[in-house]
Parts: sequence; C-alpha cells; structure tokens
Amino acid sequence: MGGIWMEVTYRRNIGKSFMVISGICMQLDYQIEMCRRNRIHPFLEFETIVADGRMEYWYDITGRQSLEEFIKHRKLGYQELRKLTAAIRAGIEAAENYLLKEQSVLLSPE
Repeated sequence: MGGIWMEVTYRRNIGKSFMVISGICMQLDYQIEMCRRNRIHPFLEFETIVADGRMEYWYDITGRQSLEEFIKHRKLGYQELRKLTAAIRAGIEAAENYLLKEQSVLLSPE
C-alpha cells in the first residue's frame, strides 16, 4: 500500500479483543462504507471511530488466532492449506460481488 501509513494495535475490553487500525491517510470511501454497512463473509466486521482527528477501524478478533500464530504451533497441512486458499478465493469473489477492489484487501499472516 504505497503512500499509506497505518498503525496496528491490539486492545482488550472485558471479554473482547480488538485489532485497531489507524492511519493519517485513511478516509471513508465507497469500499469502506460498503464493508461497514454489509456483513461480507469472510471479511472481519469492523466499526469506524474518529479519535484525536484520526480515523480508526476496530475489528472484533475475540476468539480468533492469526495465521502467523497458528503456524508457530502447528504445521500447515494439506487440509489447512486447502481451507486457506478456499477462504482467499471466497474473499476475492465477495469483493467482486460488492464491487470492491481486490488490491484493497489486506492479506497478512499477522
């Protein structure tokens, strides 16, 4: 994502865990509004919050584990790799159905 600065932090409330993405160049646009107003499987749901003049995106990650952590503790076998590629494909198809740009989808093992 050339030219876009973003910061990822993790926060916990009572019984919930959140991944918070904030950035100075991030703003509401068609794609964000489409994701915010619709439950698009397999993407994570999020809420937008403006704090200190910066836009923040709060993702509820309660009970979830990153791919990076999963691979640290287990080998990625055939079935897991198959599920991962199927989920990526489902994400691309969902993006197309909602007229979202594929390059706007962040795939990161963290």
